[in-house]
Amino acid sequence: MAEQPILSPGQSYSFTIESEYHETRLDMFLAEQFEGYSRSLFKRLIDDRAVTINNKPASKAGAVIKENDTVVITVPETKQKKVLSEEEVGKLGVELIHQNKDFVIINKPAGLITHPPHVDSDEASVVDWIVSHFKDIKEVGYKDRPGIVHRLDKETSGLMIVPLTKEAHEIFSAKFKDRTIQKTYLAVVCGHPEKEGVIDFPIGRHKSVRNKMTHRLDGRASTTRYKIKEYFDDHTVVEAYPETGRTHQIRVHLTTLGHPLVSDKMYGKSSHIIKRQALHALEISFDFKNKSYSFAAPLPGDFKNLLTHLKKKSTI
Repeated sequence: MAEQPILSPGQSYSFTIESEYHETRLDMFLAEQFEGYSRSLFKRLIDDRAVTINNKPASKAGAVIKENDTVVITVPETKQKKVLSEEEVGKLGVELIHQNKDFVIINKPAGLITHPPHVDSDEASVVDWIVSHFKDIKEVGYKDRPGIVHRLDKETSGLMIVPLTKEAHEIFSAKFKDRTIQKTYLAVVCGHPEKEGVIDFPIGRHKSVRNKMTHRLDGRASTTRYKIKEYFDDHTVVEAYPETGRTHQIRVHLTTLGHPLVSDKMYGKSSHIIKRQALHALEISFDFKNKSYSFAAPLPGDFKNLLTHLKKKSTI
């Protein structure tokens, strides 16, 4: 996974607009430069006059930028974030799978964001759990997301690596960038894909729908291998192995094939059987300091219920 720029409080970031972004909306341009942050955040920063075009405050989020324009975004200092109590942290539902002196492996529940989406967010996240359990981790990685080297979508459950030291953070960041960490996801999709395949459609931000990604010829190279685990009447259990780490990658790739995830409200439609997209980070394997590691996360209850329901109905 390529390391993305991070918006650090009190810092300014300057861009000279290249020809490919000529006549692009300002908020869309910024969202593409800082993948993982919402366009609503940039709209708020623009409204707060924190973004300039050629040294003049941008008038609106939909302002059109042109080739050779200079865009500068200045991130305001953060307000003091609420510290969760032990009881509140315990209710987040994060499960500790493994711990050693260098890193921990956790099982993130669906419904919990990995890190705050913007500097003013008070929504509880995996970062709250990390900071509560590991007091020294505030110096590991970025200030607004200590210990984070990769993330899972809010409604995706499963395994995450959390480095506990600066050295481990650097090592794992390099491993994600070099694609030497093997990840296996379990998904339930609509319809019947081919028994196995490789999806290599490039992915970029949707031109009009905020927070949505799509197959774009000018997008970033993205590759997902997959194979079928089980067919039901109208659904399929799929194991997916992403080789890159783009936002919403598995969800977009399978949707582009014509097989959206069950209950993926953004790329498909909701389901009465499960309330969130049927995607679980099942296994993760890697080498670290000359030792091989492999971990698996049990399926959560809602995912098990979905599979049980589909098996009972299936005539295959």
